[in-house]
Amino acid sequence: MKTKSSIRISVLITVLASLLATAGCIPGGLPDFNLVLPTVVDLQPAHPTIQVAKTQQFTIIVNGDQSKTADPSRFTWTSSQPAIATVSASGLATGVAPGTTTIKVVDKGDSSTFASTTLTVTAAAPAIREVAGGAQSIAFTVASSGEGFAYSVDAKANQLIAYATSDEGEPREIGAFPLPAGSEATWLAVDPSGLFLYVLSGATKSVSVFAIDTASGTLTESTRVTIGMRGFVPRSISVTADGKELVVEDAARSQATYRINQVDGGLLQ
Repeated sequence: MKTKSSIRISVLITVLASLLATAGCIPGGLPDFNLVLPTVVDLQPAHPTIQVAKTQQFTIIVNGDQSKTADPSRFTWTSSQPAIATVSASGLATGVAPGTTTIKVVDKGDSSTFASTTLTVTAAAPAIREVAGGAQSIAFTVASSGEGFAYSVDAKANQLIAYATSDEGEPREIGAFPLPAGSEATWLAVDPSGLFLYVLSGATKSVSVFAIDTASGTLTESTRVTIGMRGFVPRSISVTADGKELVVEDAARSQATYRINQVDGGLLQ
């Protein structure tokens, strides 16, 4: 005959075995300790910084092992701010404009496997130096080549005269480039990339945009913007140090600001 104690022990064993079985144990009532852990991925390098037009290659590190990387084609790559930086299917990011964006990867076969990091894009180093002038003339030097160019307004002929300059001799005239009829150009400005020349016309209250060929110094007019502010008489123009904006100022120091299209130099309000 079983005693009460042996009955209670038997019941406890039965209950424990049942609990273990319902908790995901293997047959026989023993726990399964061979569980497969989820894959953990990281993006490297973490939080890098690049300049506009420069690139950064990202790598997917698996489970913290720097020697173990994942095939980038297995993942979907995205940039939270494509206007700041884009990223390719192979993980190559390209800076577009100054700012910060988040680069993220998600496993195509398992959306629970993902990683992200921030990418900071800074303005490109100025492509020109020694900028001088502004009132009807301007001169600068192309940093990469050392070539110097100068532009001067010929008010009588209503045109811009372009010169090649050097430390060794007199400026050499490159050519003459017509200005819009009746423009009476009063101020010139150049962007830090040395790719675009801006010409202010006080008479027509407009700014003409010229593309600069940095090899030859020749000009091609690309667009023109009329300043439509009532009572605003423009006096001067300048480009911000980061090359993102053109500022138009009148005699009372009131300002009109235009965003610069980084591709064609066009002006946007």
